[in-house]
Amino acid sequence: AIRTRTCPKGRVKYTLQIKRKNRRDNRFMNLVMIRHGQSFVNLKDWEGGNQDGGLTPKGKKQSKAAAKWLSDKGLKIDAIYSITMIRARETAGYLAKGYQMDFQEDDRLR
Repeated sequence: AIRTRTCPKGRVKYTLQIKRKNRRDNRFMNLVMIRHGQSFVNLKDWEGGNQDGGLTPKGKKQSKAAAKWLSDKGLKIDAIYSITMIRARETAGYLAKGYQMDFQEDDRLR
């Protein structure tokens, strides 16, 4: 089953949760995907083309709010993955900090 959830007040554009039942022991795996916070590349007046840009102050707030929202939900996190783009790494960094763990970079997620 696929369910779409959004953080309150639209702090994160979307999250996607996929539950897959493990046939051997009847447990479920949750896969949560979070889009990065607002970045300078997302701004209308950005003239840098499709370059790799960091998060805006608003994007940093969004990422912090997403990390808090997930931890408040009590969601157990085993691993955090991010692509190597600056804005994605910054977002993953806030999540990793909230869970007191490191994140792994992998461009196959693009």
